[in-house]
Amino acid sequence: MNLFFQEAIGETDAIRRCIKCLSRDGSKEKEEASLLLYELSKFQPMCEKIGLETGAILVLVGTVSSSADNPVTVRIAEQTLDNLEICDQNVRQMAENGRLKPLLSRLQEGM
Repeated sequence: MNLFFQEAIGETDAIRRCIKCLSRDGSKEKEEASLLLYELSKFQPMCEKIGLETGAILVLVGTVSSSADNPVTVRIAEQTLDNLEICDQNVRQMAENGRLKPLLSRLQEGM
């Protein structure tokens, strides 16, 4: 997905809808929503937009922590969180929601 399409999607309510899908039951729908968020998270401006969406980090952290979710969805959510670590605000939100590793890594690096 190129940057033009990423930005166009970022201007819609697609991010919010993906987060809502991750909050529901339905394995295939969750997997597709997590995949779209992952693709969007490959570009920094989209990382910021995802992090600004209310509950996005919380839902992604919850998905990664869930043993009930589809393993593919969990893996994609994990990769999305890894991409979101590029933004300081996202790292703070992750720490607030129990995902401390990114914050601890930054502290060790002296950032």
